[in-house]
Amino acid sequence: MRTKILYVIVSGADDYYMEQLLVSVYSARHHNPSAHVEILMDKTTFDSLPGRGELSRTLEELSSHITVADLDPSLSKKRRSRMLKTGMREYVEGDFLFLDCDTIVTASLEGIDAIEGSVAACLDSHCLFKDNPYRRADIQMCRKIGIDISYEKNFFNSGVIFSRDDLKSREFFQKWSSFYSEGFQKGVTQDQPAFNKADILLGRIIQVLDDVWNCELKHGVRFLRDALVVHYLCSLPDPGREYFVMNDREVLQRIKESGRVPEEIAALADNPFTGIPPLTRLFAGEDLELFSTLRFRHLRRIHKKGRRSIADFILRVYYHFVGYGGL
Repeated sequence: MRTKILYVIVSGADDYYMEQLLVSVYSARHHNPSAHVEILMDKTTFDSLPGRGELSRTLEELSSHITVADLDPSLSKKRRSRMLKTGMREYVEGDFLFLDCDTIVTASLEGIDAIEGSVAACLDSHCLFKDNPYRRADIQMCRKIGIDISYEKNFFNSGVIFSRDDLKSREFFQKWSSFYSEGFQKGVTQDQPAFNKADILLGRIIQVLDDVWNCELKHGVRFLRDALVVHYLCSLPDPGREYFVMNDREVLQRIKESGRVPEEIAALADNPFTGIPPLTRLFAGEDLELFSTLRFRHLRRIHKKGRRSIADFILRVYYHFVGYGGL
């Protein structure tokens, strides 16, 4: 495999990004033993490594090289992380395949060497933009950064990115970094709007990667069997909503304390299905649309397991008389 595998990390003791990174690097090395695995981090994160004990030693054993960028430590971790991610082409030479930390590599990635384009990524949510469940929010954010994407066919996910080391790719990353900085000043902290703006204004240069390269677990279940990279999407573990084992805060805490990848987590690299909870339900179509609304998000936030609300009681009485017992 000629293409480098690249990660970007900004982390502190109060988060679990380093633990996610460790698992992803382990899985990448498991399936690509001879690959060059590079980690790009800011100096503040690098200086914290000695205090992470066994985790730091394990990470150094698995990686090929650590590149350190000197960023202003007074900036928020999120700001520094996005500065590194959008600017990673500036720090890393050679072709690379960037992977978000919340990913698990489940097969050899050597096929990426055959990609001919300068920049490549998968479609966000594994669908055309007209069907994207986050379409409305994406349109609003993009309008804030000065571009209308209402009629765009594609909207790309920035969790897995192939970058060839050529002039076109370097120009793309320069634009992405610039657009992100401008958007941040306008309150847009996500990097995907700027990612897609750069693509559009440069003539839609991003090549569409097959969905197996970035299997978003929330929307890409149909690609899980053949996935090369599983993207389980975990910026912050949320108790009660563990739809994948790596979303479980207790699991991440065990990794933090031991500094090692537990056996059951290591097994995900060969069979990611083992990370799905035993009690699982699949939603699609109109149900999925409902779960994207503010109404559902509010109900989910106030819901307590085992507690019945007054609204539940009223609805049960109502449906008792209309003959519907589905609640």
